[in-house]
Amino acid sequence: MSPSRRRVTTLGDVKATMGAEATVGLYGTVGVTADLAPCLRTESNATAGGSANGTGSASGSWALYGGVDLSGTLNLQLSIFGTPVFQTRIPLGAVHKEWLLTKGQVRT
Repeated sequence: MSPSRRRVTTLGDVKATMGAEATVGLYGTVGVTADLAPCLRTESNATAGGSANGTGSASGSWALYGGVDLSGTLNLQLSIFGTPVFQTRIPLGAVHKEWLLTKGQVRT
Protein backbone atom coordinates (compact mmCIF):
# COMPACT_ATOMS: atom_id res chain seq x y z
CA MET A 1 0.00 0.00 0.00
CA SER A 2 1.46 3.41 -0.95
CA PRO A 3 1.61 6.33 1.52
CA SER A 4 -0.85 9.19 1.30
CA ARG A 5 0.48 12.18 -0.69
CA ARG A 6 -0.58 15.82 -0.61
CA ARG A 7 0.42 18.76 -2.79
CA VAL A 8 -0.31 22.50 -2.45
CA THR A 9 0.29 25.09 -5.19
CA THR A 10 -0.12 28.88 -5.01
CA LEU A 11 0.15 31.58 -7.67
CA GLY A 12 0.26 35.35 -7.25
CA ASP A 13 0.44 38.45 -9.43
CA VAL A 14 0.53 41.99 -7.95
CA LYS A 15 0.79 45.32 -9.78
CA ALA A 16 1.42 48.78 -8.27
CA THR A 17 0.95 51.92 -10.37
CA MET A 18 1.26 55.65 -9.69
CA GLY A 19 0.36 58.04 -12.48
CA ALA A 20 0.24 61.65 -13.59
CA GLU A 21 -2.31 63.27 -15.87
CA ALA A 22 -1.66 66.27 -18.13
CA THR A 23 -4.17 68.21 -20.22
CA VAL A 24 -3.46 70.70 -22.99
CA GLY A 25 -6.38 72.63 -24.50
CA LEU A 26 -7.09 75.43 -26.96
CA TYR A 27 -9.55 77.98 -25.56
CA GLY A 28 -11.67 75.26 -23.96
CA THR A 29 -12.78 73.83 -27.33
CA VAL A 30 -10.30 71.11 -28.21
CA GLY A 31 -7.60 69.45 -26.15
CA VAL A 32 -5.62 66.35 -25.40
CA THR A 33 -5.37 64.55 -22.06
CA ALA A 34 -2.53 62.09 -21.44
CA ASP A 35 -2.10 59.75 -18.47
CA LEU A 36 1.43 58.42 -17.83
CA ALA A 37 1.78 55.74 -15.14
CA PRO A 38 5.03 53.94 -14.28
CA CYS A 39 4.37 50.55 -12.68
CA LEU A 40 6.00 47.61 -10.89
CA ARG A 41 4.58 44.09 -11.20
CA THR A 42 5.63 40.91 -9.44
CA GLU A 43 4.69 37.30 -10.10
CA SER A 44 5.23 34.41 -7.72
CA ASN A 45 4.61 30.69 -7.78
CA ALA A 46 5.11 28.22 -4.90
CA THR A 47 4.53 24.47 -4.60
CA ALA A 48 4.90 22.23 -1.55
CA GLY A 49 4.27 18.54 -1.29
CA GLY A 50 4.66 15.77 1.23
CA SER A 51 3.70 12.21 2.03
CA ALA A 52 2.80 10.23 5.12
CA ASN A 53 6.20 8.49 5.15
CA GLY A 54 7.95 11.79 6.06
CA THR A 55 9.32 12.89 2.68
CA GLY A 56 8.54 16.28 1.23
CA SER A 57 9.60 18.92 -1.24
CA ALA A 58 9.08 22.60 -1.90
CA SER A 59 9.82 24.92 -4.80
CA GLY A 60 9.12 28.51 -5.69
CA SER A 61 9.86 31.13 -8.30
CA TRP A 62 9.38 34.87 -8.59
CA ALA A 63 9.88 37.67 -11.11
CA LEU A 64 9.86 41.48 -10.90
CA TYR A 65 8.89 43.64 -13.87
CA GLY A 66 9.05 47.41 -14.38
CA GLY A 67 6.97 49.18 -16.97
CA VAL A 68 4.90 52.11 -18.10
CA ASP A 69 1.27 52.62 -19.09
CA LEU A 70 0.33 55.51 -21.39
CA SER A 71 -3.20 56.43 -22.42
CA GLY A 72 -4.81 59.51 -23.91
CA THR A 73 -8.07 61.11 -24.99
CA LEU A 74 -9.04 63.84 -27.42
CA ASN A 75 -11.47 66.29 -25.81
CA LEU A 76 -13.92 68.27 -27.95
CA GLN A 77 -16.30 70.90 -26.57
CA LEU A 78 -18.57 73.58 -28.03
CA SER A 79 -19.79 76.25 -25.64
CA ILE A 80 -22.10 79.19 -26.27
CA PHE A 81 -21.84 82.00 -23.72
CA GLY A 82 -20.11 79.62 -21.30
CA THR A 83 -22.83 76.95 -21.56
CA PRO A 84 -21.59 73.62 -22.94
CA VAL A 85 -23.65 72.58 -25.97
CA PHE A 86 -21.53 69.65 -27.13
CA GLN A 87 -18.90 67.65 -25.23
CA THR A 88 -17.20 64.40 -26.18
CA ARG A 89 -14.08 62.46 -25.26
CA ILE A 90 -12.49 60.25 -27.92
CA PRO A 91 -10.03 57.62 -26.60
CA LEU A 92 -6.69 57.70 -28.41
CA GLY A 93 -5.69 54.23 -27.26
CA ALA A 94 -3.35 52.85 -24.65
CA VAL A 95 0.23 51.61 -24.66
CA HIS A 96 1.60 49.16 -22.09
CA LYS A 97 5.26 48.18 -22.06
CA GLU A 98 7.14 46.28 -19.36
CA TRP A 99 10.62 44.84 -18.88
CA LEU A 100 11.92 42.00 -16.72
CA LEU A 101 14.06 43.49 -13.92
CA THR A 102 15.01 40.32 -12.02
CA LYS A 103 13.84 36.77 -11.34
CA GLY A 104 14.76 33.80 -9.21
CA GLN A 105 13.76 30.37 -8.02
CA VAL A 106 14.25 28.04 -5.05
CA ARG A 107 14.00 24.23 -4.88
CA THR A 108 14.37 21.99 -1.85
